[in-house]
Amino acid sequence: MSDNAQNNEQKQRSAYKTTLRRTKIAGILCIVIVAVVMVLMSPIFNVKSILVEGNNKYEDSAIIKASGISKGDSIFSVKSDSAEQKIAQLGRISSVTVSRALPHKIVIEINEKIECAYIKEKGAYTGIDETGKIMITGAQIEEKAPVIYGVKLSDSEQGQFMKIDSKQAKEVSSLLTRMLTELKNQGIISKIKTIDITNLSDIRMTLTNETLVNLGKDGSEDGDNIEYKIAYLKVIIPDLPESQVGGVIELSDTENVTSSISEK
Repeated sequence: MSDNAQNNEQKQRSAYKTTLRRTKIAGILCIVIVAVVMVLMSPIFNVKSILVEGNNKYEDSAIIKASGISKGDSIFSVKSDSAEQKIAQLGRISSVTVSRALPHKIVIEINEKIECAYIKEKGAYTGIDETGKIMITGAQIEEKAPVIYGVKLSDSEQGQFMKIDSKQAKEVSSLLTRMLTELKNQGIISKIKTIDITNLSDIRMTLTNETLVNLGKDGSEDGDNIEYKIAYLKVIIPDLPESQVGGVIELSDTENVTSSISEK
């Protein structure tokens, strides 16, 4: 046999062995894939329990319903990101994490926020956080928080940011969120009973002891903006007599702060 013939024969044998080896590997891979799929589809990996942690305001059932996850679902078919987004639409949710605990448990961990103010309209109270996110709408106040007057909402859908029905909507929304943020940062929001922004040139608040606080307008100069006035109020509040009921604190001009005090 010539050298060329021998070389061709060796090449053919080598090609045959390579093809045979690849076929065996492909067959093994197919078997492995089928086995994995069968295992993943096995009822052992169906969701049997859904654990909700960190909730105080919402019932477990409300969180689970919002997630879209049901018992009997394959644990591997649960889309955590999608479930988290759905749960986040509930108004009082600050953050949420959905995770799998093999072989058959789903764990939903949430952080809730409570409303820091209420907007009163037509006998209903819409609770919002300091960013203007709508948390809840109900017939009564559930938290110790100020009631806002002078604001009309065009939409009160939970989980969405408030939409104010006004020609000055942007200005009103910005003012309100700035006020709530500063009141919360100063730690005195629980001391406020009402906030009235009906007239943006005559902003008023009432303390829980019925003391009226005249803030005037939100000025553009240092010492005249609403944040400064609220910070100033924080300094005044501890000096108010415990027996004080009513009275007026004049903060429209921080260069000329005055107060009249009524006591029991």
